[in-house]
Amino acid sequence: MAVYVADSDKPPIRRVVYLVQPDTVTNAHELFGEFLSIVSEKRIHCALIVILATSIGILYSLVAPVMYRSELTLLPNESQGGVQIGGQLGELGGLASLAGLKLGSTRSEEPLAVLRSRGFAARFIESRSLVEPINTAANWFPHFWSRRQPDIRDAVDEFTDNLVQIDVSTKTGLITVAVSWKDPIEAANWANGMARQINAEMRQRALDESTRNIGYLREKLKTETIVSLQQSMGRVLESELQKVMFAAGSDQYAYRIVDAAEIPKERSQPKRVLIALLSFLSGALGAFVWLLTQLTPRQRSQEEASL
Repeated sequence: MAVYVADSDKPPIRRVVYLVQPDTVTNAHELFGEFLSIVSEKRIHCALIVILATSIGILYSLVAPVMYRSELTLLPNESQGGVQIGGQLGELGGLASLAGLKLGSTRSEEPLAVLRSRGFAARFIESRSLVEPINTAANWFPHFWSRRQPDIRDAVDEFTDNLVQIDVSTKTGLITVAVSWKDPIEAANWANGMARQINAEMRQRALDESTRNIGYLREKLKTETIVSLQQSMGRVLESELQKVMFAAGSDQYAYRIVDAAEIPKERSQPKRVLIALLSFLSGALGAFVWLLTQLTPRQRSQEEASL
């Protein structure tokens, strides 16, 4: 409600004064009282909703598969047997590019990209015959509507999405590989096995690449007559030979194992206390919303009766 007040000594000024209607406070008290009345009347229904939601959460936490998490810490090996030759290549760099060779390259991002790739996951799964165990664990809850037989693609999806987590620290550069599996011993073995496999694959790639580069350089040295190019090719050839020796004699070529994975003692999933608490809160929220739906029709009927 608005009241306009005019001052006689000064030019007319509209002053708006809002008066609080007592009916608003009365309606709020009546609404709160009505809500308490419904709570008292429907308390058994509310308790059943909370108990049902909590029971469903507890039942799920009991039947859900138990998972164990094992972590492995890796440090990128920046050297990888290569040296920075930069401007030593000259014309040789262009010729090598035309020949499809990569001379003196240091690619610290490549091992991480391979480690996160689906191809690496597929090779790791096939090397350990994990297609059936992973698909069986992923389909622990029966899907009656699905008739498609799981294959290696489903195992790779489950492996990369749910079983393995790879994190990189922006401050230290350390790489954490975490493996979750129902068997704690297998979880630790998988994490350590992934470190061994990525090192073996990157070492073999370096050996194959350096072998091709060495063959190319030796052929060029036979036909090259310019002394400066011969010297550049000699330095590059020395670098490639160093890479071969480093790769052949190092088991930890791409990554150094800072902290090997250990067998976990406690499960990581399911978190039964947390699931039970969230289920209880969900049930309480559901009961509250249901009470509000019961309050609305009564309030409307009272307003229509007052009119």
